[in-house]
Amino acid sequence: MSWILLILSLPTENATVRMRAWRAIKALGAVSLRDGVYLLPAISDHAEKLEAIAQDVRDSGGTAHVLHANDPETEAFPALFDRSEDYESLDSAMADLRAKLL
Repeated sequence: MSWILLILSLPTENATVRMRAWRAIKALGAVSLRDGVYLLPAISDHAEKLEAIAQDVRDSGGTAHVLHANDPETEAFPALFDRSEDYESLDSAMADLRAKLL
C-alpha cells in the first residue's frame, strides 16, 4: 500500500493557521506519527487535500512538504488507523446515556 506524509512546521505565534491546519488534517482522518508529521493512505483525493493544507502553511510563513511513501516498513501503518477502542468507548457512553433517558 502507498502512503502520503505531510510534514509541517509553523511559527508558534501563528495559532490561527496552526488550528486551521490541525482541523483540516483531523477532518481527513490522518494519523499523527509525531509532532508535525501526519500520515494518510494514498487513496482518493488525499494528496490534493494535503497539498492544499501544505500550501496554506507555506503562505502563512511555515514550511510544509507532502511526500509519498511505499516501503516494506509501512506494513505497520494500517494498525495506526484502528479506532476500535474509541468506538467501544463511544458505544458504552451512548448505552449509559440511553439507559438514563429511558
